[in-house]
Amino acid sequence: MRTRSLLALITIATLVLFVLAVRGALLWKQHVAAAYLSDVGKLKSGLSSYADVERLRNAYESQSSVSKPCTAQHCAIEFSIGNDWLSRLHLANPAFLRSTVTVDRDRLTRIVTLAACYPHNSGPYTVSVWEEEGNWGGHSLSVGGNTEALVVRVSPSAAPQDREAAFHLNTRFLSDRSACTKPGDLLPTMASCVHSPIAE
Repeated sequence: MRTRSLLALITIATLVLFVLAVRGALLWKQHVAAAYLSDVGKLKSGLSSYADVERLRNAYESQSSVSKPCTAQHCAIEFSIGNDWLSRLHLANPAFLRSTVTVDRDRLTRIVTLAACYPHNSGPYTVSVWEEEGNWGGHSLSVGGNTEALVVRVSPSAAPQDREAAFHLNTRFLSDRSACTKPGDLLPTMASCVHSPIAE
């Protein structure tokens, strides 16, 4: 009897630890993705240097890979955050966040960030955010594509609040099924502005 009670307690404790571990993993994915988006959104093409990009890579070393060779003359660094094992356990929709930061002649020239999720009965839904030097009809921020495949372009001259909005993805999509069930869920702040150039 005591043996059965002990086994039952061990089983319950194991389940509790598993649930806590899964919960921790879910929150960690969201935290890392949100922190990365905040940090990369502070870089500006044409203004940020190779050293700035290197600091970003060092901060997210486990999520990054680099082109070879990678020097101040030319380097492309890819950052990737996925949820493979969570989706295999059916705890979240298959989803990923990928971002490529390109440097030429010691200057950041482009940031391309792609977020995608694949709900079971709809989608897929994607958002791509391009940060590069440019001007779209006199506007520093342009939103195009459609709500299922949103394309945001932002220039270095964009106002701080516009830059923040462009990179403010709902990172819950990596770990929460309910965060990616309809068009516009990945970047709700921009989904209503499709085909709208926005001035500073």
